[in-house]
Amino acid sequence: MRRVLRLCVLLCACAHDRAAVVSAHVVTAEGSPQATAEGATGTLTCPNAAPQDLGTVDLDGQLRAQHIGPVALACTVTIALRGYQPLNARVTDVCTARDGGACANAQIEAVLTAPKGEGSKSGK
Repeated sequence: MRRVLRLCVLLCACAHDRAAVVSAHVVTAEGSPQATAEGATGTLTCPNAAPQDLGTVDLDGQLRAQHIGPVALACTVTIALRGYQPLNARVTDVCTARDGGACANAQIEAVLTAPKGEGSKSGK
């Protein structure tokens, strides 16, 4: 019985892929360099797959999401906040740890800017 239980645990452990981590620190170009982009959203878009919501940037300007299994290097992370130009980062450019031909950890440092010709977004 114990041998069967150990085998089940081993099979379950092998069946689960390790999660990849996509994290970002997001600020806006206005005001101080520490003006975080609280409320910005992250989306992971990969070829031949539906876009995946990565969540929302918190008060400290941090976004951290897990993805089941490694992320394809051909994917793109988009950080968007109303009133700012979306930032697109290719996973191949922001990958800090590779897992074979894919990415196990991606780190993005993003500065969102107002669209050209709109000037400051202070107070919005």
